[in-house]
Amino acid sequence: TVPGLVRVGIDDFARKMIGRITAIEFPAKGSVVQQGERLFAIQQDERAAIFNAPVTGKVHLVNTELREHLDWLEKQPYEKGWVCSLQPEHLANELESLRIGEKAADWYREEIARFRKLLAPANGNGKAAGVPELAQLVEGQLEEVDEQMWSKFSEIFLTKN
Repeated sequence: TVPGLVRVGIDDFARKMIGRITAIEFPAKGSVVQQGERLFAIQQDERAAIFNAPVTGKVHLVNTELREHLDWLEKQPYEKGWVCSLQPEHLANELESLRIGEKAADWYREEIARFRKLLAPANGNGKAAGVPELAQLVEGQLEEVDEQMWSKFSEIFLTKN
């Protein structure tokens, strides 16, 4: 880890829900991104999920070894499973919007609840029916969903978050 750089990867929630990842589209080294803009994408066969930059900055390093070791995303996400590192431009201003510590744990619980609602079947009036507590989420849940549900997940959880 280089002091002053921000390592970026796939968050635990997204990795677990997406499941199997077959490829990564890396950002270009030296490119400049704004917070909230597309930074990289992962692929699951023909489907892609876009991940946005958590902070504004310049892409300093790209972990191209990850291309040949996709298992690191699951087995060593922090040590070797990071996608790139950014040299932040406005970290002091953008730090407040990042989810760290208890804020991250609260966010994770909220995302699980939102995901359960997304998967809940609609009742007769077109609104989501209640999700039984027994309806547990399983790792790789999105591997079996149709394109419409994949797109909804990407839009709701990855792009507009």
